Amino acid sequence: MTRQALITDIQRISEIDCDAFGDDCYPLFFLRQACEIYGELFRVAEDEQGTVVGYTLSASKLEGRDAWILVVAVDKRARGRRVATKLIEDGLNILSLGGIQQV
Repeated sequence: MTRQALITDIQRISEIDCDAFGDDCYPLFFLRQACEIYGELFRVAEDEQGTVVGYTLSASKLEGRDAWILVVAVDKRARGRRVATKLIEDGLNILSLGGIQQV
């Protein structure tokens, strides 16, 4: 299941991000700010137990029809289960509903 990220998800998102990107991971304060600023463009995927296993963050121009997928990361243990695909599809749907035409 995918949904909007919540502040309570940030620690888990940070763990996934740092595991995936090592020294190039986002700082915790940025993830907190992104959760507040990007709202529904900050998405998480949960497994059957409700544990966050991946996330994606997209951004769009304030005015315009262009957007970017800034990051997609999935927990090692959840890879190969189409989690990233589901996150990207979900994010593209949200962007499309917002009038975005190019990602």
